[in-house]
Amino acid sequence: MEGDGLTESIVFQGVGMLQCRETWYLTEQACTVPARSEITCKDGGHVVKKIIALCKQYREIIVYLIVGVMTTIVSWAAYAVCKLFLDVQDPIQMDVAVVIRWTTGVVFAYFTNRAFVFQSKNPNMLKEAISFTSSRLVTLVLELVIMRVLPFVFGLNDWISTFIAAVVITVTNYIFSKFIVFRKKKEDS
Repeated sequence: MEGDGLTESIVFQGVGMLQCRETWYLTEQACTVPARSEITCKDGGHVVKKIIALCKQYREIIVYLIVGVMTTIVSWAAYAVCKLFLDVQDPIQMDVAVVIRWTTGVVFAYFTNRAFVFQSKNPNMLKEAISFTSSRLVTLVLELVIMRVLPFVFGLNDWISTFIAAVVITVTNYIFSKFIVFRKKKEDS
């Protein structure tokens, strides 16, 4: 292989790479990584440009997930503080902890979703906030049911139950936010 300019080869996480002159070739994929750090595919397109295009296309969902993780951290921190003062083994005190966690999350989520996810320009913030809170009340009831059933009927750990509830609630909240609360008017699109 000396005559073909092969200068180095490496294996990274199961993908072999060969360096031939100025170009790194992925041996198990159709992409090359030139030495000048520009990634291209055999079809002539640029992978980096394709990744950027996908990020732009799915920006709202990506940012929603990031904001959702931040909201989850904020609300779970509130729940952890509640556990210092409340006995969450008692169903009523569990409900109180869930409502405090929920309220903290909704306040944080409204402002971050408005500003960063859906980039709302709605001048009537009060109406929008009421709509947002109303949709979140529906998912609060769903969360209260989940948090009553999983730990007290099925005996699941409260943190595992919280995680399961978070997944269900995140999907439901996105649907409500996208199609009801922050929906774009036809002239906005």
